[in-house]
Amino acid sequence: MELRYRGTVYIIFPLLIWFAYKVRFNIWLVLASIFVISFGFNIVQVHFNPVAAFYSPVPRFWELIVGSFLAYFDLYKKDVYVKANGRSWLTSNPCLGSCSLF
Repeated sequence: MELRYRGTVYIIFPLLIWFAYKVRFNIWLVLASIFVISFGFNIVQVHFNPVAAFYSPVPRFWELIVGSFLAYFDLYKKDVYVKANGRSWLTSNPCLGSCSLF
């Protein structure tokens, strides 16, 4: 993993969530806004410069947010999705989990 992206994952993202929590912003609204902006920027960036889109953390922020949503639902909202054999289908198969958010 590229160093700038690691810095985003391990430093900026948790600080952003902590700041939104302390200032009493709606964390879901903050995450949804970042998701929309990042995903839109990703689509534009991939079209014009795919290499920069891969190495820049801004177009890849949406991936982190999707993972955060999946982790949250797996930890706190187990009743939202159907369980099969004691495991949730949403997080046992990452492809199904990602597709179910859209």
